Amino acid sequence: MPIAILGSIYSGICTPTEAAAVSVIYAFIVCTFIYRDVNVKQFWGIMKDSVRTSGFILAITMTASLFGFLITMERFPQYILQAVTESNIGRIGMLLLINLVVFILGFFMSPGAIILIVVPIILPVAKALGIDPIHLGIVITVNLEIALLTPPVGANLYVLASTGNMPVQHVIRGVIPFIIILLIALMVITYVPQITMAIF
Repeated sequence: MPIAILGSIYSGICTPTEAAAVSVIYAFIVCTFIYRDVNVKQFWGIMKDSVRTSGFILAITMTASLFGFLITMERFPQYILQAVTESNIGRIGMLLLINLVVFILGFFMSPGAIILIVVPIILPVAKALGIDPIHLGIVITVNLEIALLTPPVGANLYVLASTGNMPVQHVIRGVIPFIIILLIALMVITYVPQITMAIF
């Protein structure tokens, strides 16, 4: 399956979304005709579970997108940017503030909404302060990965809870150590750009 997913993406045959569909077809063929541990009745149950999980994710994404729209209408990100510009905090302070803003927004918004709202606002200021756009993109991406694990909007929390058939509160307690590790890694990536920029 890793070969089917990554191979189809890196070869340019499929987009990541299409590769997900390829992996489903591959799993169906292997489980039904090779291992033969999934019959038609079980397959119907798997389909229902998939629809239920997808419904959770779409509901969370829809709510987060609406919240992002309201924040945009209130010009909240613009106020933040204005304060940053007027305070002359410099490159190090700007990177710290970007991480704080994206981390806080990650509690309430989906990664897609954060990208659409925040990135166009902070990119010009980051360039003016000498922050490489590639480095900025890596920092924001890592931060958005943490956002997927932070309640109440963290989509991965609900996927894990649904998949493991356990309460969301239990999942949140379980991921706290990983969030701490990711935060430490985020700080290292933020202030030691040579780690991520060595190949560029």
